[in-house]
Amino acid sequence: LLYGDYAKNLMIENGINKDKRHVIYNSLDYDSPLENRKKLSENDIYKSHFDNDNKVIYFIGRLNQSKRLDMIIDALSILKGRGKEYNLVLIGNGDDSENLKIYSEKKRFNNVWFYGACYDEKELSSLIYNADLCVSPGNIGLTAIHSLVYGTPVITHNNFPYQGPEFEVIVENETGLFFEYNNIDSLAD
Repeated sequence: LLYGDYAKNLMIENGINKDKRHVIYNSLDYDSPLENRKKLSENDIYKSHFDNDNKVIYFIGRLNQSKRLDMIIDALSILKGRGKEYNLVLIGNGDDSENLKIYSEKKRFNNVWFYGACYDEKELSSLIYNADLCVSPGNIGLTAIHSLVYGTPVITHNNFPYQGPEFEVIVENETGLFFEYNNIDSLAD
């Protein structure tokens, strides 16, 4: 049982019998997000928090080193140097939370909101819907599905063997983009 077509095709290339593979995909609860999506509207949660009208980039998930969230801070610092200011919201907790706070201070990137963990789907739906973009520089998983359920595009890296199978929902220039793996300039661009 496989989560995606990428894995299926890898198995075909390696001679695994096609009758012994079945793609089942991965997903989230559909009914709850659908109900929340019907009730969503734009609000000023980010304008109120940041006290500006900058575009909002967010990440949701475990704040761990494997997610490479430091790359978002680096890319946004590059963009700040180009005169483009953005806000960053990190939704979740993890082993790297404190390191990321220290890193953002070191980089003098102050437009970051460490929102913390949130398990309330109604609250999450508003946060995701009102953001402009989801960025996951490390491996992406259900974050991609969660973001697209509420209509927010996703950016992640292009080294697919190091991705979660959910990267397949990203259609270049339609539902998101891929940047060059481990390349901060590519992510900023």
